[in-house]
Amino acid sequence: MEFIVAHLHNLLEMRYCQGNLKSFKITFTESLTLNLLAKTPRGLPQFIIASHLSLSRNAVGKLIDSLSARELVERNENPSNRREKIVTLTASGKETVTNIRQINASILTDECDHFVQTATPWNQPQAQFREAKAGHIVRHD
Repeated sequence: MEFIVAHLHNLLEMRYCQGNLKSFKITFTESLTLNLLAKTPRGLPQFIIASHLSLSRNAVGKLIDSLSARELVERNENPSNRREKIVTLTASGKETVTNIRQINASILTDECDHFVQTATPWNQPQAQFREAKAGHIVRHD
């Protein structure tokens, strides 16, 4: 089972990186940053972003500079600590995250359908696999 999950993960990551992100002109790390910020509407300090992504503060600073230059994020001073900048998504950043998520959902559906079609044992009808994929319990008597 672990092999199947790892295989699906690799397929999805490959399609995600090669096709989806290129169309948005963002890197995988930039997409992770946008998704992280989308989960925290009030924004995050750069050092927290660095911690979540396992990057240095310097690397995150450059990453945020790049996203900011494309108006996907903005930095604002933290009112309780003026030395700290809070990074938030702009309207354009939120739209980009929404679009990426929609495409990812489509890719996931396509990959699952492909996997089901190619992994179906010869003695088990595909309808049972589709039911299992949809979350139904399939019993074999």
